[in-house]
Amino acid sequence: MRANFDLGVFQEMIFLAIIRHDLPFQFVKYEGIRAAFRCIHKGIILVSRNIAKDYILMIHKREKGRIRELLHSIPGRISLTLDLLTSVCTDGYISLTAHFVDCDWKF
Repeated sequence: MRANFDLGVFQEMIFLAIIRHDLPFQFVKYEGIRAAFRCIHKGIILVSRNIAKDYILMIHKREKGRIRELLHSIPGRISLTLDLLTSVCTDGYISLTAHFVDCDWKF
């Protein structure tokens, strides 16, 4: 039995992989990637890098809104922790962690 293919879900998974693995937007144009996906399903349509960038910015806006709503719903205080790191290649990174207790007293 063959599962139904949802192009929208597939494309969102590709965009999330680009974000998660810090891939270039050009990833969607790699011929090897396109050939591998066409082998899996003939109906796969990969978008251009500019459209991938637009979708990723839309995902960022959506997730930013979700975090904003979450932070506004917190009844108490928020404790922020900031970490600064430098890699071997002297790339600088910053990490911000928010600790809080929600309405159900979950940390």
